[in-house]
Amino acid sequence: MPITMFWEAAGYHKRYDGQISGRDIADSVSEQVRDPRFQEVRYAINEYAPGTVISVTADEVTKLEHIEKLHGYRERNILITYVTEDPRLIEFLSSVYLQSLMVIYLTLDAARRGIRRILAENEPLNSDSKLNPVAVLRGGGTVRRSEEFSNLSVGSH
Repeated sequence: MPITMFWEAAGYHKRYDGQISGRDIADSVSEQVRDPRFQEVRYAINEYAPGTVISVTADEVTKLEHIEKLHGYRERNILITYVTEDPRLIEFLSSVYLQSLMVIYLTLDAARRGIRRILAENEPLNSDSKLNPVAVLRGGGTVRRSEEFSNLSVGSH
């Protein structure tokens, strides 16, 4: 499977590698929210391996948003982090998965340091939490969501 998930003490780490479809993402999200450990999640790390390509339709993005809303991602104030160096993937994540508690980092180590800092400085974590723009490549709420797509394929081809 192109998505591998590792549960951690207070969250999870997903690694995306290769060709990823909207269906792959939806299956992965559906699986994680059914796991009882999901109820205790405070953070999520979504790491995209170099060369990862994501292909999703607008309908698939809408379905993912519905799944996330149904399971209370925003209400539960889960810190969502993404790890990638790909500028097109960064723009895609910033515009499609726009969320108030979303941060994009260039490396996994930076993401882990950022998560520790953000959770330590913002107890409890909520939508008013301050995300340090110096340590953050891009935070949620800074990029307008683009509604002008029907099929997207992003990543290093």
